[in-house]
Amino acid sequence: MVTSSDVPAQLVDAEFETIWSRVQHEVESHGRSFEDEGTTEEAAREQYRKIAERRVRSGLVVAEIGNKNDVNVTEEEHQQALIAEVRRFPGREQQVYDYYRKNPQALAGLRAPVFENKVVDYVADSGEITDKKMTRAELAKLIRADEDEVPEEHHH
Repeated sequence: MVTSSDVPAQLVDAEFETIWSRVQHEVESHGRSFEDEGTTEEAAREQYRKIAERRVRSGLVVAEIGNKNDVNVTEEEHQQALIAEVRRFPGREQQVYDYYRKNPQALAGLRAPVFENKVVDYVADSGEITDKKMTRAELAKLIRADEDEVPEEHHH
């Protein structure tokens, strides 16, 4: 497994900044402070840094398995991911679709979960992952473990 000392610090920093700005935005937009939430800014930073590290680590593991085994997302699969995303916003499909067409980065972001799922499937099919047997559910859980801990971004 990738240990935390192997995790490139700048990746963790970048992930942490993303999470942290979202957290701060949530707190401020609700006119609350960390103390209101029963914590301190220091403690919150530490907790979210751990989440950032875990995310980066599970992302690296997934990327490594995927790259080693030539797992790729096809153009068609990418399109399907976009369609699935658009369908989540009934009545606003066109808006959402245009948003992704205009934002290559957002569009590329849709590719990541597809890639993760394919790697998970690949691992499940080959039945081997690193040193211990891991079920598809466990791997999927590892990948999504921390998403519940971070306040969701509000989609516009």
